[in-house]
Amino acid sequence: MPADDLQIGVPDGDLADPVEAAARYCGRLLQVLLWTTSVQSLRMGITEAERVPGLAAGYYESVFEMPTARLGEFLGRRTVLAPEAAAATARALIAQTAHPDLLGCLLGVRPALPRRPDPATLEDDVDLDRIRAVAASLLSQGS
Repeated sequence: MPADDLQIGVPDGDLADPVEAAARYCGRLLQVLLWTTSVQSLRMGITEAERVPGLAAGYYESVFEMPTARLGEFLGRRTVLAPEAAAATARALIAQTAHPDLLGCLLGVRPALPRRPDPATLEDDVDLDRIRAVAASLLSQGS
């Protein structure tokens, strides 16, 4: 699988339902973050953050801030949310869908995903039903 397959890009604008597109985007982000290699990189970044703050800041930007901004832009285009509300909804959606599982994985409470992330195994790797429910709830509050 090429390295480009690890980039989650932008939510799938081809999906008719913005809730499904947002849920799959958050699921894909979580899938990539839970991969053993990603967990090891995050742990190393946390360990070295004080010594090399620029590296940690760049990693945080690429792993969290950029995907959140992309999701917010998507929600602003595909829903009735104003730009500020779309950005806030994107932050809440990622916080509620990715961060709990990721923290558990970083602390060793849940296992990392041993295989390379693949969109074809998304539903096996993450709880997409839970993510859909969170997306539906947050997007219904904003409309």
